[in-house]
Order: sequence, then C-alpha cells, then structure tokens
Amino acid sequence: MQDADLGLAIAQAAMTLGDVSLAQRAAGLLPAVAAEGQVPVDVFLVGISDLAAGARDRLAVRVADPADHVRWALMRDMNDLPAPPRTPEAPDLLTRALGDRCPQVRLEAIGVLRRLREGRDVVRQSLKRETVVAVKDAPSEALARPNWHEEESGDL
Repeated sequence: MQDADLGLAIAQAAMTLGDVSLAQRAAGLLPAVAAEGQVPVDVFLVGISDLAAGARDRLAVRVADPADHVRWALMRDMNDLPAPPRTPEAPDLLTRALGDRCPQVRLEAIGVLRRLREGRDVVRQSLKRETVVAVKDAPSEALARPNWHEEESGDL
C-alpha cells in the first residue's frame, strides 16, 4: 500500500509540473490507494484523452458524494489546475456540479467553466438560475469584460 501511495505521489508531482509521462502508471496505481488519494490524480487524468473516461467515472462517484467537502475539494482541485481540462468528459462533471446544493461547489465549477471558451454560455445560464448572491455576483465582473476567457486562460 505504501509503495502505491508513494508511486502515486510521484506521478501526481510530475503531472503538477506538466509531465504526463507517468499518467498511465498513476491510473494503474489508483485502485491500490485510498479514495482521498485518487481524487487529485483523477483531476489531472480527466484532462488526458486516453484516460479521461475512467477518471470521469471515478470522479462522478465523488460528485455524487453526500459530503459537501468531498465535492468541493474535487471542484477546487479542477479550478486550481493551470489550464482547465479540455476533454469531452470534463464538462460533464462540471455541469453536474453546477446543480449542486452547496454554493461553494457551484462557485468552483463556474471558476473552471469560465476559463473554457465553450463554457461561457453554460456559466451565463447557470448564473441566471443562481439564487445565492455570493455565487451569482462573484464572476459577474469577469464575465462583463470583453474577451474574458482569453484573459483568464492565457492560452488563446
């Protein structure tokens, strides 16, 4: 168990630095570690085309977790990535999170989606339905700026 934890920590550190060469190995180690160790790695893996479907399925279980802190941590980890995941699987998780009962989870999901060009309309629609003022007002200033997605992501 400790070898798997160490291997996964090394793979996660490499992916944090932008090296995805250990991603396949990390995916293989996931079943051997506790769920808490899987989430941060799966957040990286959902952005890698070959591994995204499995990561999405594991993360979908976390999005459905009854504990707010688990769902929030998942969305926070996605929001903390230097660039949001651009695989087809990622928006599925983010859209689920927009309907979450916890405002912090919704806010983190909005933070990720607003950095995706294709997330702009989803964010606008979500904010129209939002009832919590802190969530509704937080991204409004950024969304009002022209080309907000280009300024935020820095990759266009």
